[in-house]
Amino acid sequence: MVLLSGTFSTNLAFAAPTIIVTPLEITLELNSAPPVLLDGVSTDDNSPITTTGTVDTTILGDYIISYDSTDGTTPATTVTRTYHIIVDTTAPLPPTLDLDEASDTGLSSTDNLTSDTTPTFNGTAEAGSTVKLYAGATQVGSATATGGSWSITSSVLSAATYIFTATATDSTDNTSLASSELSVTIDTTAFDSMTKQLLAAKNILIDLKDNTDNKTDKKLEKIIKNLDKAINSKYWDESNNQLISKDGKNVFDETKKVVKDLLKISKKGDLVYPEITNTIDMLVGISEQLATDAFNDAQTFAGNKKADKEIEKSNKELNKALQELNKGNPDKAIDKYQKAWEHALKAMKEKKIKDPKPDKEDKPKKEK
Repeated sequence: MVLLSGTFSTNLAFAAPTIIVTPLEITLELNSAPPVLLDGVSTDDNSPITTTGTVDTTILGDYIISYDSTDGTTPATTVTRTYHIIVDTTAPLPPTLDLDEASDTGLSSTDNLTSDTTPTFNGTAEAGSTVKLYAGATQVGSATATGGSWSITSSVLSAATYIFTATATDSTDNTSLASSELSVTIDTTAFDSMTKQLLAAKNILIDLKDNTDNKTDKKLEKIIKNLDKAINSKYWDESNNQLISKDGKNVFDETKKVVKDLLKISKKGDLVYPEITNTIDMLVGISEQLATDAFNDAQTFAGNKKADKEIEKSNKELNKALQELNKGNPDKAIDKYQKAWEHALKAMKEKKIKDPKPDKEDKPKKEK
């Protein structure tokens, strides 16, 4: 046996881990939440990562964070990421704005007609932003948008037609453009009849007429005359909530003309008048209510075959009206409401099922 003596050694080299940092630069707004430094940071062999440096989001400037790692024998090449803390100069998007349904006390929950002198409005805005509500140029309330939603009850307002808008201001005082204008009429008189609502719509247009150009002024003058025809007492019963049969269709006809002409002003003009949008919504709401009331009244005649057919047709027209509204065709919707009303009237003209006549033998005999 041969014994060998001497020294044996090994020199094994291990590859250093690779640090992956994505992205290498991050921009944050002043006073924003502190960043998680290890977000987007990893190694190719899952070796642990250490960081050097801090980021203070309350102070403007650039902050460099160094990332290191080792597999236990070979250190990785250091990688850095830069955090830029800046002042936010981007304004929020304009908030949305609508009158709360509970405050909309007109015949329709969308006619923007209310007797509430402290109406509530709601909408959406950038989360955390401060929303300010204005009636004309006067601020009437403010609130914080929580989770992107806000609600404001205005300060006390007198009876009048107002143009409401809202703005949103973020934490760095960037203020959005104003929201779309919303015309709301506050009338403390009870809206106990549809003719009063038509009068309210007329008054909105009269007020608008005094604040438009001559061309629009003349168009509105004609529209107001057509609206007067719809208010004519000869078409309404004593309650002013139901139409007198046959002649009542003229109310739908005149209302439809008014809406068509208002739509023409909106489409051709350079200016958008929220009062026109409001008036159209009111007139559609009145037409819907007339048709719905007639449909409901016709239910008492159900059971008669002819009446049932007319009730079914009335219901179909009500559904078609909703489809037209969804398409943005309020004038066509009024036409469908008129048809629904007419079918309901026909149903009510059908005689109720009569009780069967008693047999002859059941009739009492006359005494001689």
